[in-house]
Amino acid sequence: MRKSFSVLTTIVFGSYVIISTLLLKYPTLLHRKKRLKFNGVHISHRGGAFEGVENTIDTFQHAASACGTDMLHLDVQLTRDGQVVVAHEDSLRRLCGCNVKISELRYQDLPPLMPVIDVDFMSGVSCLNSPMERRQIPLLREVFERFPQTPMMIDIKRNEDELIEQVFELIVTFGRQDITVWGSISDVVTQKCFKMEPSIPIIFSAPRVGWLIFAAWSGLLPFLPIEESCLSVFHPRAQENNRYFRDAAGVNPAYWFFLLAIDLLLMRPFIFNHLRRRGIQVYLWVINDRQTFDRCFELGATGVMTDCPTLLRSYLSEHPHITSSREL
Repeated sequence: MRKSFSVLTTIVFGSYVIISTLLLKYPTLLHRKKRLKFNGVHISHRGGAFEGVENTIDTFQHAASACGTDMLHLDVQLTRDGQVVVAHEDSLRRLCGCNVKISELRYQDLPPLMPVIDVDFMSGVSCLNSPMERRQIPLLREVFERFPQTPMMIDIKRNEDELIEQVFELIVTFGRQDITVWGSISDVVTQKCFKMEPSIPIIFSAPRVGWLIFAAWSGLLPFLPIEESCLSVFHPRAQENNRYFRDAAGVNPAYWFFLLAIDLLLMRPFIFNHLRRRGIQVYLWVINDRQTFDRCFELGATGVMTDCPTLLRSYLSEHPHITSSREL
């Protein structure tokens, strides 16, 4: 009896491993491949925060025109009078040098950006501002008007229904449903985005990245449906220059073990290649050097997000096979 059970268990487990391995490589046998209208190989983080002040029209223009970026990444906040503005954090201390929040001010009362602003992912580096007359924080509407055909990734920074609804209305008004991906690190926010209109691509939230890791290493991933269209996740080796991480790691050294776990468990070609075969694009951030560009594309990433769009464009020009191998 025990021998028969052991044989049956071996057969079932062996069949599971074989089928999982097969579907890992050929997922379209079970799942319909997603067909996105954009291909994010070259992604400009906040427009390219090293080459122009982050999240501003001038910086977006440089990335789009001079660097031919495939996608603009940007962050959004909501002012007190309900205007959607493009800014990473609610606090204006780093951007404008004043201890006040965007959510506390009307749009017309927002102060100008400072002449010099620190670059979050490049330790000890600051960016000179654009000319004085272009130092305002832009409205999302202005960005959509200026770059109507440019794909964008919108990071919803706060769990606020009005913010999500306003961004959605702008996406629809400008007909950007097919060339916009949105979401948040928060699964609550990302699910609100998804429920607003399931056809608009969403990114993996932080909890869903944890789910992805478990599903991949348990062999379940090839069997499971995935509602997300893009995995946008930090590369652990890029976090050493992230001021937010440095501050957190200084208080709690366990953050270093967290980065090691992400590096060991998520930065794996078998995961990224499987996602890409299912039409799910994989973006790694924030990458600002050629050596890590190499590493990201070797891992199977669709593209990388950078503060240095000129450097990335030069790199891709020198490695044309990367772009051609990731064509839709």
